[in-house]
Amino acid sequence: MLSRTSHALGPLRSLSRALSRPAAALHPTSSAHALRTPAFSHLSSLPRSFSSTPLCRQQPHAPQSTPTISQDLYDEVADRDMETLHENLEIFCEQYGKDDWEVEYSSGVLNLTLPPYGTYVLNKQPPNLQIWLSSPLSGPNRFEFQPASVEEEEEGVWEGVWVSCRDGERLGGIVERELRGILKEVEGPEGWEGVGMK
Repeated sequence: MLSRTSHALGPLRSLSRALSRPAAALHPTSSAHALRTPAFSHLSSLPRSFSSTPLCRQQPHAPQSTPTISQDLYDEVADRDMETLHENLEIFCEQYGKDDWEVEYSSGVLNLTLPPYGTYVLNKQPPNLQIWLSSPLSGPNRFEFQPASVEEEEEGVWEGVWVSCRDGERLGGIVERELRGILKEVEGPEGWEGVGMK
């Protein structure tokens, strides 16, 4: 009778022994896996947020009231302001630049080459309704158009400024400040009227 009982308890003893072993003994790879797994791996299971909001409006210093303008109005304002920049930068190069300073504007892309300082590139970005700037002094930046007032927006006047998505600074202000700094370095005259936009 005793031998039958011992035989019947055999599987229970095996289970009891297995439960009393350390986890590493049951799963030899578990401790090695724990060492290889970074402490922050749980972050991958956190919910992710996706947004269709343009990058410009996600930045802390971005203009909060920037409206979404139509593609036609964007083209009108961007073309007007890029032409203004081009005209005033031509004056800048002709009057104050050396022979190798030049500006070119074609198909929505403006290049201002100022050796030895580098090249400014401004270009329209119609899909984003933005103007992008690449400056040899301050780096890349993106700008969205901000009307001067809601009334002007409703009337279709569209006076306003191109405001940086990075820090809220104005496109005209950045370019003009940097170019005036270059003029001081080359000891150019101080009579330049600027880029012609805010």
